Amino acid sequence: MMRIGFIGTGTITEAVVKGLCTLDNPPDQVIVSPRNADRAARLCEMFNAVTVAPDNQSVVEASDMVCIAVRPDIAVQVLEELTFRKDQQVVSFLATIPIVQMRELVPPVSRIFRMVPLPPVANHLGPVALCPPDETIAQVFGGIGTITQVDTEAQLHALWTVTSMMGPYFGHLNQISHWLVDRGIDPHLVERYVGSMFHAIAVTGKQVGEGGFEELVVQHSTPNGLNEQALRELGNAGWCDATASVLDLIEARLDGKADFESRISSRLDLDIK
Repeated sequence: MMRIGFIGTGTITEAVVKGLCTLDNPPDQVIVSPRNADRAARLCEMFNAVTVAPDNQSVVEASDMVCIAVRPDIAVQVLEELTFRKDQQVVSFLATIPIVQMRELVPPVSRIFRMVPLPPVANHLGPVALCPPDETIAQVFGGIGTITQVDTEAQLHALWTVTSMMGPYFGHLNQISHWLVDRGIDPHLVERYVGSMFHAIAVTGKQVGEGGFEELVVQHSTPNGLNEQALRELGNAGWCDATASVLDLIEARLDGKADFESRISSRLDLDIK
């Protein structure tokens, strides 16, 4: 079984390791870096397959496949200090470093991939985008989520862009919950109700048919009903247009045309069409 190492022990690494180690056929050995000591120790305590390396170079030396999961702003500094082997595979979780740049940072490795795992992979849920397509990588990580393989980094960036909707999604649920609490309903009851409702909706979304999400909009919006009115008024308030504009902005950031300080109002300056 392949030995899988992780440079960086943040939230995503923890989710991926949990997902891998709870598969029916888990990896024999998972090596994590010691950067986040508490998280690394917790993973080591939870799973017999996990060991904590003394440093990043030790992770590289002990691994057949190395997953890069450090913050993009320190990635260059971290990787330039490491020595890789030609027979290794590198899987990058980094949003803003393309494969061509990664190749310069991890010589002499030639098999380099970019992957987008999300926190729910800890429970074997959610999509896992992969570029370029590779059956070996897909087989290793396929059990932790739904593998979506794309040919180009532009396609990967488009899929990656949509992951920026997780925070807004929970922000939306939080706003709805506060609205209910303001009407005198117990907060714990509210959380259960809202969570259950949106969980059911999400399950329906995963089962989308040939008509796509447009068909689900129609099915859940009775003519002259509450949902049709809510969708109409949110649309009139700019909700749908704002979502598209934010996605344009995040995609521009992934493409290096924007940064965290960029705003929707500067879309034209970013040459976003």
